Amino acid sequence: MKKSFPCALFALALGTVAVAQEAPLQIQEFRGVAFVAGGVGGEENAFLDRIARDFTLEVVFALSTGEYLSDAKLRIRDAQGRTVLETVVDGPRLLVRLEPGSYGVWAEAHGQPQQKAVTIAEGGHARLDFLWQTAPGS
Repeated sequence: MKKSFPCALFALALGTVAVAQEAPLQIQEFRGVAFVAGGVGGEENAFLDRIARDFTLEVVFALSTGEYLSDAKLRIRDAQGRTVLETVVDGPRLLVRLEPGSYGVWAEAHGQPQQKAVTIAEGGHARLDFLWQTAPGS
């Protein structure tokens, strides 16, 4: 006697198969440099925390009061002055995959520009914090 396989059990078995979930943020590229920006909400922050080890630079944008900023303009130039990344950062955190070397990082929020230097060591990871005193009109 042939036994039939109940459809409900088959469907349950399929439901246990790992299904790739869509990432809350998309990794982008600018002139071959991979980057991802976000950090608005717990899901985005958890995702950035999980993938941070695959990137060599993390940049954080905030007010000195501790409030995070988004929509900051950012430009990174290599030691030869070539722009390797230019973007408007969609969130308070940015991860960038840069080659080892020295870079100039320029950021602007609320019409207030700042510039910092960073060196990425072979196999290393660096972090820059851009802090603004207050937003205009505050």
